[in-house]
Amino acid sequence: FDAVAYPVEEVNGEVVLRVVRTGSPLGPASVFFQTEDGAAVSGGDPGLGEDDFVAVPQNDDNRLEWGDGEVGERFIRIGINQDGTLEGPEDFSVLLTPVNGESLGIGQATVIIGKALEETIFKDGFE
Repeated sequence: FDAVAYPVEEVNGEVVLRVVRTGSPLGPASVFFQTEDGAAVSGGDPGLGEDDFVAVPQNDDNRLEWGDGEVGERFIRIGINQDGTLEGPEDFSVLLTPVNGESLGIGQATVIIGKALEETIFKDGFE
């Protein structure tokens, strides 16, 4: 990820996370991505404020790929549900996992729904 935290308001309808392949471009690289509930949850009762985002399971449809010799960015889009419940900021995680044991590392970013942060906190890409 290019950031460790991504703020989003419910009214935005989605959050976009940027993933960057850095380092050596030798060989293809792939990572799965998935969401993990935190204080923000998916699949619950919307009337109780328990369906904050659209869950993304780890499977072949949720994969980012780079070809041999390719570096650069890819994007993950996750739906944010607007509910009528008055809540404070809530968060959930987005995880990256290498597909074929590449030494890409495991990345994690936090999505914060509600009160926007002053700025996104940046960190290095993965190799």
